[in-house]
Amino acid sequence: MEFSVIDKETTLANLIPPNLITPNADSLNDYFEIIDMPADNCVYYFKAISIFNRWGGKVYESHRRDFRWDPSEFSEGIYYYSIDLNAKKIKGWVQVIGAKE
Repeated sequence: MEFSVIDKETTLANLIPPNLITPNADSLNDYFEIIDMPADNCVYYFKAISIFNRWGGKVYESHRRDFRWDPSEFSEGIYYYSIDLNAKKIKGWVQVIGAKE
C-alpha cells in the first residue's frame, strides 16, 4: 500500500502583527491578537506567544493560536513579543497607549 501526504501551503510574509494597542474599551484595538494567523502545516505551526515588558519580564504567555492579550492592567509603553511557529520565531514590539497609569 502506498500513500502520499500533501502539506498545506502557508506563507509567513503576510503575518504582520499590530504594533499599537489602545485598551480604552472602545472596541477598537483593545487587545493584542492576530486575526489572520496563517494556517498550520508540517513546518510552520503555532506553538506559543510570549510577551515581555521593557525589562524582559514575561507578562503574558499562551499556547493557543487564538490568543488575545488584554493589556488594560499594564502600564503604557513598549512591550516585546516572540511568536514561536516551530521552524521560525517572529519577534517584534507593540506599543500600549491608554492603559493603566
